Amino acid sequence: MSWSLILMTICILFTLSLFALCWIFKDQPPKIHSLRGWHVFITGGTKGIGLALAREAVRQGAHVTVLARQQQLIDTVVFELSELADNSQKQIVKGYQCDMTSDYDKIAQVVHKAEQDVGPIDVLINNVGGAMQGTIEEMGIEVFQQQMSLNYLSAVSATKAALHSLKNSRRVEGSRIVFVSSQAGQVGLYGYTAYSPCKFALRGFAEALQMELRSHNVWVTVAYPPNTNTEGFVEEWKNTPVATKLITGGDEVMEPTVVAKGIFRSITRGKFQCLFGMSGQMLGNLCCGMTPIRSAAELIHQAFFIGIYRIISLYYLKHFNSIVLQTMLVKVKTLTGKEVELDIDASDLVERIKEKIEEKEGIPPAQQRLIHAGKQMSEGKTAAEYKITGGAVLHLVLALRGGSS
Repeated sequence: MSWSLILMTICILFTLSLFALCWIFKDQPPKIHSLRGWHVFITGGTKGIGLALAREAVRQGAHVTVLARQQQLIDTVVFELSELADNSQKQIVKGYQCDMTSDYDKIAQVVHKAEQDVGPIDVLINNVGGAMQGTIEEMGIEVFQQQMSLNYLSAVSATKAALHSLKNSRRVEGSRIVFVSSQAGQVGLYGYTAYSPCKFALRGFAEALQMELRSHNVWVTVAYPPNTNTEGFVEEWKNTPVATKLITGGDEVMEPTVVAKGIFRSITRGKFQCLFGMSGQMLGNLCCGMTPIRSAAELIHQAFFIGIYRIISLYYLKHFNSIVLQTMLVKVKTLTGKEVELDIDASDLVERIKEKIEEKEGIPPAQQRLIHAGKQMSEGKTAAEYKITGGAVLHLVLALRGGSS
């Protein structure tokens, strides 16, 4: 028997064993064939992804409740959704004012009011959120507290408040809980020290919650959308650190309607992870951990490709670290003390490095090697080639400022 035939036999047996394992271990909820008449409850449902989710829910025949902070915007959105609704099916559209960072009792009161007006909640979508970007050194501790309250605790509060409805759902297919996380909830990047931990927390909460509620026929989905073309993203981008822009700027910016359709597809199919694009698939499989398996394709994909994805991820990690290091090198002061602001354009960035290095005189001899390395880095060499560490970069910055080591 040839080696090629032996290898082929092993591959076939391995694949068949994966199918068998999936059949034994997969945790597949009943599929939802139609959301007509279901009550879909969306936090942060008047803008961006939340508004796109509300529109999609109405199109699929669901009764929709949106929560937001601004009453005027709520009224506008409720009117729009009511116009979109099918009057012959007596679709209900409601909106309630609520700050999701407020006390639990206030949030629970609004949730229970919606249940009285529209009916028990069948699908809870925890969408409200927002990013504050910057380094831990730049941001006050209150930013971290606010981000955790908005992006994580708001979802915990809404879930707890709606739990009675969800556990006692009249739907044969069971009820659904959705957490809108982010790809920043799968990988921590420069500038996301306040934002990423909140989104990571959602995944841990979702896994534990699924284990708690599985016996009650309640099924959980975590969505990881990439950068999405919303009003919030446009505003956040203005204050995004340059290193973060350089790292994420090449990523695809997805339209909210595409994200909304993907989330509802995952809801109806009962998927635990809702992933978008090639990068999303790679991150989802690389970070799968002990997430529930919902299909044979998922298990096979993870079993065959995790090793490859890990190698690819190391390349990206090295590239991202290089970007951060280069941005540190140009964030120095001139002799007049003026801060050098970074542009996205990489060629301009390189020229600024050269200028600041060349115009500085009287640098202590101990710093000469660092300055030389900085010049070489500005010409395309990597920090690794010159063994430049984070501490060495600090010495270089001090030297360019006129300080001492």
